[in-house]
Amino acid sequence: MARVEVDALHGKGSAEKKSVLSGVEAKYWLARGDLQKASGFAEESLQFRRSPISLGLMASIEAARSREAEQRGIANVAEMHRRRAVELNKEGLQIDPNNQALQHQLDSL
Repeated sequence: MARVEVDALHGKGSAEKKSVLSGVEAKYWLARGDLQKASGFAEESLQFRRSPISLGLMASIEAARSREAEQRGIANVAEMHRRRAVELNKEGLQIDPNNQALQHQLDSL
């Protein structure tokens, strides 16, 4: 039921609402382990607004992609995703230097 309601909201509302909805979708797909879909929705959220929350979400997805590539033995791809996660976290920290979640995520990379 919730899936139908979320699908019905796409394309409606302000840019802020669209950003939030895309972020919710990205978190949903990240939790389900579908990094491709999660990434698509997170990128969409970033297009609406580059906030510490949206940047941190995309960084989480990039970190997950890095771990996945590492497990597959693709070191250069893992490093590429890790570097992107670092860049996204640093961008978020420039906006909100006191964001402990972003700092913790950055430290764990």
